[in-house]
Amino acid sequence: MDRYAAQSLATNHPADVIRQQIEWLDDRNPTKNRIGMFRKSLELRWDAPKSVMLRHKRSEQRQKDRQQAAKHRQEDAAIILRRTDPSTGEPHFQVLDAIAAERQLPTVSSVN
Repeated sequence: MDRYAAQSLATNHPADVIRQQIEWLDDRNPTKNRIGMFRKSLELRWDAPKSVMLRHKRSEQRQKDRQQAAKHRQEDAAIILRRTDPSTGEPHFQVLDAIAAERQLPTVSSVN
């Protein structure tokens, strides 16, 4: 790619789009002409490669699974606290609610 072509691409495309296409280039598995593929991906505004989309989807699912597991642990802890000593349950709920707030999870008191 010559200087004129590079300047034209830089002028006609936002920096974040250029950066994103560069990051995705290896996921597109170019075999012969990396620069040509990069240029075409900018000019045609290609979406993310399937491998990137799958990684993103798996990452989101893992996050949801972790949040769900944390919610279940929290619910289990609340049940155990209520069963062991209902008279002292309230202070325990306050501690668990504070932990839940830090982790951006539902509070124990809302599980009741």
